[in-house]
Amino acid sequence: MGLLDGLAYYGEPALGVLSGLAAEPVAGWAGLLGGGGDAVRRTRDALTYQPRTAQGQAGTAALAGLLGDIKRVAVDENPPVRGLLDSYDAASDYVGMHSPLAGAAMRTLPTAASIFAGPATSRAFSGAGVVGDISQAGLRPLSKQYGAIRPDKINRLGEFVNKWDEGWTENPRINDFLEMTPAQRQEVESALRSYWDNPQLSVPQSLSGKMKHAYDSRVGKDGFPSENLLPWLEKAGDDMSRVAVDKNGRPMLVNDFADAKTGKTYEVQMPIRSDITGNVYVDSLIPKTPAPKKKP
Repeated sequence: MGLLDGLAYYGEPALGVLSGLAAEPVAGWAGLLGGGGDAVRRTRDALTYQPRTAQGQAGTAALAGLLGDIKRVAVDENPPVRGLLDSYDAASDYVGMHSPLAGAAMRTLPTAASIFAGPATSRAFSGAGVVGDISQAGLRPLSKQYGAIRPDKINRLGEFVNKWDEGWTENPRINDFLEMTPAQRQEVESALRSYWDNPQLSVPQSLSGKMKHAYDSRVGKDGFPSENLLPWLEKAGDDMSRVAVDKNGRPMLVNDFADAKTGKTYEVQMPIRSDITGNVYVDSLIPKTPAPKKKP
């Protein structure tokens, strides 16, 4: 690696992360001062440096992997810490439903602290995770490698699926379950603004998921094997998924799934749920393939 390549490989990711950390609290205050979600995104994008060279993008991907591993060990595999962060996130969402300004303030406090804490702990206190923080800062050059649903979220859902197979009835929420690309988020937001006739409705980049409904519908009702659920969700939630709307105008992510078992290719759809309060989330999955015949 030459000198210039080395500078790009190490320098551009560092510049991107540092500018992203500085942008987060500024963007948060832009939203608090009345600009809403659009002002947050515009401010963050304007202040965050995005790697422009192939070497810089490769270095950013390597950094994302390293920080993701750190976060996995420190948070995802540490139940007490993970539970604390999930509780804080849940409280932020609940407060935000009743007071958008107060909810934004709760989410802004941890990001403001990131200026002093450094990249390895950036937004960890809000449960967003290191890789999610990098992607929200616009530094996701190899997003296809990760998919829109991060491996740690899929692994966590896999734990729930195993418990549901055994008769577990709980339906825990997975925060930041689906991380959309900026283009996906914009299309989903446009569709929901039209559906609710609300031009001010704002859709976050990351959506929470409560997937027991998907399990009950596809496994319990249709009779599909539970092992199908995770691959379907990963495909439907992929960065390359397109945004479509159903006959009522509600948005969904759609992708083509190549079924290695049957040799067939069919669509998998992930509806984007919403309510009149502005809460946007995912809880369902629709494979466009005939359900297996149930045994009498």
